[in-house]
Amino acid sequence: MKKLLQYLTLIVFLLSLAGCNSLHNPSPRVDASVTISKLTQEEFARVGVYGLKNPSIDDFRKLDVKVKLINTKGVSNKILEVPTNLEYKEALDKDIKRYWFGKSSYQNNPGEDFPLAEDSLVFYSRGLSQENIKDMLAPLKVTVGWVTKNGVKDEKKYTVVELLKF
Repeated sequence: MKKLLQYLTLIVFLLSLAGCNSLHNPSPRVDASVTISKLTQEEFARVGVYGLKNPSIDDFRKLDVKVKLINTKGVSNKILEVPTNLEYKEALDKDIKRYWFGKSSYQNNPGEDFPLAEDSLVFYSRGLSQENIKDMLAPLKVTVGWVTKNGVKDEKKYTVVELLKF
């Protein structure tokens, strides 16, 4: 009986250590968003519309992409792959020039706990439905991943369309 009590005490102790360890090193998680929205008047004022027939603010949309890995202190080999501006341009410029301009930033420094990729671009959307836009963006992929302290590799792949909100 005494040995059983000792084993139970040891098990409870080990479980509590495991629980405390997971609180100090929570699993990494992915925070990703892709949104398409209308331009503000201020944004539209910066859009060059030379060569377009009767352009209006409703002819353009803004695509914002943000992918961030959170709680990455206990992992190594962080993977953060997002489409480049050139890939967005190639996806959008199939029939006519639709990619207008964009900017991007990327940070995935070893030893830092905030891998982040952001893109913002403006495209000419006249004549496109939401389904047309989804079809154009469908080939574009986002990949995130990491290796835990225990050597376990975790990788997730998303299409831009899976993350897309209008």
